[in-house]
Amino acid sequence: FSPESMRARDARFLMVRV
Repeated sequence: FSPESMRARDARFLMVRV
């Protein structure tokens, strides 16, 4: 489990949602 992976996933999710 890596925090960077979670942050990248969150960023991509936010971008896809926008």
